[in-house]
Amino acid sequence: MNKIEFAAELERLLRDLPDEERKRSVDFYSEMIDDRMEDGESEEAAVAGLGSPRSVADGIMENAAGSISRRRKIDPWMIVLAVMASPIWLPILVSAAAVVLSLFVSVWSVILSFAAAAIGIAAGAVGGAAVSAVMFVTQPFADAVFILGCSIMLAGVAIFGVYASERLIVLSAKGTARLFKWSVSAAGAAGRRRV
Repeated sequence: MNKIEFAAELERLLRDLPDEERKRSVDFYSEMIDDRMEDGESEEAAVAGLGSPRSVADGIMENAAGSISRRRKIDPWMIVLAVMASPIWLPILVSAAAVVLSLFVSVWSVILSFAAAAIGIAAGAVGGAAVSAVMFVTQPFADAVFILGCSIMLAGVAIFGVYASERLIVLSAKGTARLFKWSVSAAGAAGRRRV
């Protein structure tokens, strides 16, 4: 077996390891073969001196499994400590979640109130136009023109308000989506760090 065949077989046997660790192991044994060849051994003898790819892979996997199991082991005292401290950290956690939720609801309430006000102003503009149409027949001309002018002004404010509300809602929805994605990724990263 030559160096390339040994490296390919070793890489195949280490397919369960993370890519970085697998590449590091294959590179390490390839360098060992190169070092033996520089010392005067033939390629086949250098490969045979390492043992079979299966025995090398078994040794690497055993070491990797030991380090993985050591990392994932949870100290029972930490669990006991977490349970005993839960009367302190659980209310703080719930309070923090309630504050974040109330801020979220408050921001959306202001935005939706602004939209409702814009729609109300638009309804006032339409109502004012209808009243001014009746006033042209029943009231003095100046009063009807004044009401019509106020209705047109309200229509302009309503157009601005509806446009601004639409932009605020879109921006807030995008911001909420980004915040949600960030919080999910942050929680996932924190969970991966603990394992």
